Amino acid sequence: MSAAAAASSFLPAMIGCCHRAEKRITLNVILHGLFVLNFTNLGLELYTPFVDDHIYRAGNFDAKGLQHLHPEKIYRLRGVSHLSAAPYFDATYNIGINSTYCHVFRPQYSVFVIELPFPETIQLIRTVGHDDNTYYCDKTKNISVYTINRLSLCQVLSYSVPRVEKLELVGTEWDPYVRPETGTVSLHIWAEPLQRMTYNHAQKAYAKLSEMFAPLQLKLNTNKTSPLDPNTGVYGLSPEEEQGLSEWPSAGEGSYPTNCSTAMLR
Repeated sequence: MSAAAAASSFLPAMIGCCHRAEKRITLNVILHGLFVLNFTNLGLELYTPFVDDHIYRAGNFDAKGLQHLHPEKIYRLRGVSHLSAAPYFDATYNIGINSTYCHVFRPQYSVFVIELPFPETIQLIRTVGHDDNTYYCDKTKNISVYTINRLSLCQVLSYSVPRVEKLELVGTEWDPYVRPETGTVSLHIWAEPLQRMTYNHAQKAYAKLSEMFAPLQLKLNTNKTSPLDPNTGVYGLSPEEEQGLSEWPSAGEGSYPTNCSTAMLR
């Protein structure tokens, strides 16, 4: 066999090997519950106020491995590729707090903070409501009100992972699980009740969130909810992973999730 023939017969094996070694791993960070996602010049900061009946957890979609998120701690996501600025995303169902709104942001009211790099994509899923959210301000009377008519129950930040062994949520013992069929990892973060609550709970939760933005008040104006999406639209994320903690016992069937969501401060 000639040297050229030998080289050509060996080349496909080399290409196949490299292709397997370079399989893309994607991390989906899924937010469930009441948060503030603060957009800074360097990345994102995730905050949450203390609310009675809320618990704070992070980890895989597995009750046995959930990590407690403790007060006054700073957690950091490491081991992902990231952008130099926030990506564009469809903000139709976003609770968007503009920097020009009448408010003073108080991060010191947060239970903890999680520092996140800018993701490749941001997607808002399991959406509720249809009417536009509205904002009203009367500076002479010190009135500033953001009325929430529509929202999303889950927000997903997606990242590329160059080396999964380097992936970590610093400050926890989270053990990332890679789904072999999709090459994806899910990191869920919860700030919500463990049991089913009433509409009144959501009202109280948004009142606590408003304390972080006073004088701005966030008013929830819908008691509608949403079933699990038939298709999340997020690669590697199954519909069951949209469930809040209170829905786990029923696997989302006939459940009524609390309409706590993420306010994005830009």
